[in-house]
Amino acid sequence: MAHFAFKCSGLTSLSLSRTGVTDKCLDDLARHFARLASLKLAGTKCTDVGVEQLVQAEGCSLTSLDLTRCDVGDPSLAAIADHCHGINELFLGHTPVTGTGLKALASRRRCSRPRRAPTPGAWTWCRSWQPRTARRRR
Repeated sequence: MAHFAFKCSGLTSLSLSRTGVTDKCLDDLARHFARLASLKLAGTKCTDVGVEQLVQAEGCSLTSLDLTRCDVGDPSLAAIADHCHGINELFLGHTPVTGTGLKALASRRRCSRPRRAPTPGAWTWCRSWQPRTARRRR
């Protein structure tokens, strides 16, 4: 991974859907590809552990994340809410995410609730998706 990262350090979009990607790979991605804005992991073996490692990396710059058919649940949503302040697209089709997790995610953001995107299983958020604590009072 390090050799690939050296050659492609400016990579901003990566699709690893339906590959053998595991949580260990996500840890490597977080360390070597800090500029990633769009990451597709649909149908991989990623779990909450890997997603948490990915988004907790210094300077998470993801704006779009596809976790369709991954074994990720509410802990991933909590980590995304806490660390991916620029995300505006999140694909969660066929995951064990619950309504409770979605409500918790929305409650940590300026948007009061997510809206379904045209793609089944996708949730789109407002573009200025920031922690509620950062919201100014008028």
